[in-house]
Amino acid sequence: FAGMEIISNSRNIETYSTDEEGKEKYLFTSRGMKVETDDENDENGAVADFGMPEGIGGEPPPKPEWYKCVMINPGGPETISCLHLKMLSLRPARASRVNIRLMKLKGRIPSA
Repeated sequence: FAGMEIISNSRNIETYSTDEEGKEKYLFTSRGMKVETDDENDENGAVADFGMPEGIGGEPPPKPEWYKCVMINPGGPETISCLHLKMLSLRPARASRVNIRLMKLKGRIPSA
């Protein structure tokens, strides 16, 4: 694992790795940068469902907010058996679901 790029409705992401011996260690916390998107022209179709009520007090549901986090593994690429992501600060406020719009993993194939 060398790093990753995620666009989601989570403003902060904590990353933990598990090595081959089963030991989990904290890697880093990444704060996302707000990304403007054009959902109407998106190839994926309509805006994702954030688990929001149809409107509170007669208001329309809030507009979705997307955040881009770019994470690089400190110390360079390393062998891991599992990667845990803790998605924090979901947007819009009161959202009950995590939505990931894009996820790119960076890694290196070990030479035999």
